Amino acid sequence: MNTSVRFFSVVAAMSAWVTVSPAFVHGVVIAGPGHMDINMNIDEDGQWTFALDHDGAGSGFEGGGGSGAFTREADVETVIYIPGSKSLNRPSGSTWDFFGVGAGQPLWIFGQNQDQSFVWPGLNTEETTPGLISTWRPDHPLLTAANSYMELRLTDMQYYGEGTANHFSMWIAGAFGSSNVWMSTANGIDSNDAFFMLPGGHSHMNWGFTSQGIYDLTFVARTMLDGEMVTSDPFTLRFGINATSIVPEPGRVLLLVAGCALMFLRRRR
Repeated sequence: MNTSVRFFSVVAAMSAWVTVSPAFVHGVVIAGPGHMDINMNIDEDGQWTFALDHDGAGSGFEGGGGSGAFTREADVETVIYIPGSKSLNRPSGSTWDFFGVGAGQPLWIFGQNQDQSFVWPGLNTEETTPGLISTWRPDHPLLTAANSYMELRLTDMQYYGEGTANHFSMWIAGAFGSSNVWMSTANGIDSNDAFFMLPGGHSHMNWGFTSQGIYDLTFVARTMLDGEMVTSDPFTLRFGINATSIVPEPGRVLLLVAGCALMFLRRRR
């Protein structure tokens, strides 16, 4: 299972989200309210590109002025943020066991339907030419036929915070209360933790988290070009659940300072 917990404290954001986007905190961009695409594209040479494209939704930078829109590299320098006050309770029933927590426990969800009060992330492959991708049939339980698929596969999750049941899941709600669960760390991470897009497309899904803190989700993308599988380098997206940055615990800071001081004294002798 490629998940781990790092016991660091996290810098929590204000309980009432100020509608500015993006805000700059601790040297990173905090993606605030508005629509944001996670762009995942490949060219004819097999080169993958990943970017975060926020439309700004009429917001501005923290401190005033300017458009809130931005396009940035998809990495941990941008925090995809949801306020702590936006929690929901897990419904009862085995249908929802993929969350990895019991009924009534809190969840924080970036939904497939937009909530205007925080960022709305989705996947976008619109810059990939549809005719470029070969038809193939991934080995995945939710796929029943071959198509020109572009795969986003979860390979690792790192959690930073004080939670004890720290899971991520991705699903799309269907008719009559059913859900297609594409990713869930509740039972570990394997090749089934993947979502599939077609080239030239755009989609929104639910991104769910079970604890407050920072989640770093690492992915690779795969597709078929000219009958050969082309896999991207890993890239990491950072999600902040009522948190914007990772800070070592005070005791760890003191140990680090003491260690540096000891090294300095030894060098002085």
